[in-house]
Amino acid sequence: ETAGEEAVNGEECYRVIMTPIGDEAESWYFSRSSGLLLKIATVTNTPLGDIPVEIFFLDYRLFGGVLKPAKETQKLGGQEITLMVDGQFTEDGLQGSGSVHGCKSSGLLLLQP
Repeated sequence: ETAGEEAVNGEECYRVIMTPIGDEAESWYFSRSSGLLLKIATVTNTPLGDIPVEIFFLDYRLFGGVLKPAKETQKLGGQEITLMVDGQFTEDGLQGSGSVHGCKSSGLLLLQP
């Protein structure tokens, strides 16, 4: 269900409500100009109560011929986690000098192929 328009990181987006079967509704934000998914906003249920979650998709690049975000930032429970991909994904996995980084306010996690 299209629920209107909002800006995400300064870019005008269509807000679409997605409701998975048996789960909470999610707001998906698609760029008006490119059609790319820029954000998902939802609420996750925990023993401590409901926690709002925002996921931002940035820096879209071609990976094996598929346009995918090279950067994803997740905000939840007062924390922010950023995942970044460098290099190239092929049928054999992540190639070249690429690495996958998980950044958190308390430190940096680096995973290499």
